[in-house]
Amino acid sequence: MIKLVRPIKPRQLDEETISLLTQRFIDNPNDSVWNQPYIKEALMKSSHEKCCYCECKSDKGDLHIEHFHPKSLYPNEVVCWENLLLSCSKCNRAKGTLDTVTNRLVNPYDDDPKEYIGIDKNYILRGIDKNGIGEFFINSIYKNGYIFKLSLYYHTIYTPFQIDLEELYKNYKIKDIGRNAYSLVSKLCNILEMVQSNKPYSAALSALVINNPNFIYLKTKIENSLSDDLISDFKFLYNEAVKNALKYLT
Repeated sequence: MIKLVRPIKPRQLDEETISLLTQRFIDNPNDSVWNQPYIKEALMKSSHEKCCYCECKSDKGDLHIEHFHPKSLYPNEVVCWENLLLSCSKCNRAKGTLDTVTNRLVNPYDDDPKEYIGIDKNYILRGIDKNGIGEFFINSIYKNGYIFKLSLYYHTIYTPFQIDLEELYKNYKIKDIGRNAYSLVSKLCNILEMVQSNKPYSAALSALVINNPNFIYLKTKIENSLSDDLISDFKFLYNEAVKNALKYLT
């Protein structure tokens, strides 16, 4: 999960519309008043077309408008803009009707997930804050074995990066990067591009890549050998990965 920036409320969702849609839902709780194209479009864009909780990049049909405070308990917030997110069906079902007013849950629009959640060397997500908020989130959302499925997804995607970094390390450990500078920087940028915000599971994968010892070695080597203008793209992608990365637990 990465930090998200809530977009400006769609102009169609004015106070009159909010009042009308809310009353419709109160009168008929089976009326999906939140399923407005302009709402989903804005949420899709702000969450990079991913589930806001697990970061899977499912088919758009499997991403649903989710109510952070459950609509069954807080019907007056059924179309409150600050209460709407986008989640996949797995996370939506797992969260269910959990009362998020009385039970503190990480909200990626309001909280920075990396302050609450880390990832260990076995690709398992762990709560890291002293108040247990991250652990509670993991147990509430990634339950029924989903956390192990996520670790498998991380491992499957990360392994090719790991192999490429090991190969680059072997190639550049004993030789100057001089004439091969562009090729090395380009390859490192290609890896970093695959863990950016618009990619699935970017928080976990960013943490794994930037803490990979071979990546650290190569990063240090190009920073010590090349001018800033030659590695500006690399630095930008790296800084974005750092912003997304969960804490890496050794």
